[in-house]
Amino acid sequence: MREIVCRDYCELEYDVKKVFAAVSDVDAYEFWWPEDVKIKVICSNENISGSKVEIRSSGGRFKCEIVSFVADKEVMVNYYGGVLRGSAVWLIDKTGEDSCRLHYNLDLVPHGFIPELLSNFIDFSAIHSRTMTVMFSGLKKYLDALRNDDR
Repeated sequence: MREIVCRDYCELEYDVKKVFAAVSDVDAYEFWWPEDVKIKVICSNENISGSKVEIRSSGGRFKCEIVSFVADKEVMVNYYGGVLRGSAVWLIDKTGEDSCRLHYNLDLVPHGFIPELLSNFIDFSAIHSRTMTVMFSGLKKYLDALRNDDR
């Protein structure tokens, strides 16, 4: 069985507060995640921690929970209840007055006979990183739309 490890990032021309608001708000995910990734909000907490989503993608179904956060800096995520188990973290590094670098660091293991078997032949890390490229693009478009709404 091969682990799924990704270290993806993008540069954003947005204040860290706006980026943090987007990655920590599970209700907003449907607006910037890839269309082929189906999201069902299980629980959305105003406090952020404890917010949960169920995700369906071509790789299967799993759940994610925001387990902790540091405002404007990081959001810790636990993957459970499906074909993936492990953790991930959104990290936000301020790079300028209104710019930052957003990282998504992921450490997962496939769960279940078929996902474990397939992980020996399919590079799930590469697939996830390609999905993150689409996700980062969607996030930029989402933040652009919010910026335009502020005018």
